[in-house]
Amino acid sequence: MNDNQAKNFVKKIASEIYLNKKKELMNRDIRLIINLLIKLSILFLIIFFENKFNFYFKTLLVLLCGIIHYHFIVAIHECMHSSFFFKKKLNKTIGEVLSYLEYGIFEVFQETHINHHNTYLTKKDPDKNYYNYKKNYFKNSNKIKLILNIFLKSFPFFNFREKILRCFSFSFLNNDQINKNQKLPKFSLFKLLSLHLLLYLFIFKLSGQYQYFLYWMLPSFFISRFLSNLRITAEHGGKKEKLHASPFSARTTFNCNNNTFLNLEKTILSPYGFNFHHEHHICPYLPFVILEQVHRKLVKLNYYNLNKDKNILNSSYLNFYFKNE
Repeated sequence: MNDNQAKNFVKKIASEIYLNKKKELMNRDIRLIINLLIKLSILFLIIFFENKFNFYFKTLLVLLCGIIHYHFIVAIHECMHSSFFFKKKLNKTIGEVLSYLEYGIFEVFQETHINHHNTYLTKKDPDKNYYNYKKNYFKNSNKIKLILNIFLKSFPFFNFREKILRCFSFSFLNNDQINKNQKLPKFSLFKLLSLHLLLYLFIFKLSGQYQYFLYWMLPSFFISRFLSNLRITAEHGGKKEKLHASPFSARTTFNCNNNTFLNLEKTILSPYGFNFHHEHHICPYLPFVILEQVHRKLVKLNYYNLNKDKNILNSSYLNFYFKNE
């Protein structure tokens, strides 16, 4: 099955499922907002009660905060494609708020991410630095070295520098891919800084002077970025660079077995159907609740075996790093 056949095949199935699920999609917006509010409330509860716990438990709480911040980043990704909420305006509004909470600007995130889809696996891909490691790193003997490099790249210094560049300039994007008249989002930057000043003062009043840095800034800049880089590399890494963008090489990570470890991995690394990345690259506009059904349909139709790339389906993220080549 060549690329065009695969694209038409997946899009046809996706359209059929979307039409059948349209009413269900219209009723899920409130549930998603409640889900995000619960996660935000957990962050504040952790900050408020953290003085009651010992050092080791506090370490676990910092990790939990990082997972929640990572889930917010996944939600931002869905909002960028206008596929998180059924109402399009809600995607922009919630996407902007979550982006500010994660030290980013929604317009900039969206610009770069759409460019990633349009230039995937080429030199122009703005996200290639997250998955384009040395080829020998993807050999079984060097997977630990690969994870170590992902870990080091996730340190706040590198992440902070990247966020500053993305906020102040569009110059890292390919000039042919962007609107040259795009104004710098200075007002958005002002809102971002104002929000975090207010957030710091609120947390300072609520709990203390260091809690903002320990339970908000550190998890957002480091832990969530490390989790994001692990996932990005597992879904995109190790592929050969091409002259033209190809959405067909992104990997899906899914295992039908009811395994406790795999369920935990999915809960942490792929909320909101984020693991169905192959299907997402072919149909970026599809709501995440549709992607799993599209995937199951493709499995029944033997799509993955017919596809010329046999490495587009992983049983788990960790399997990508530790399986024998």
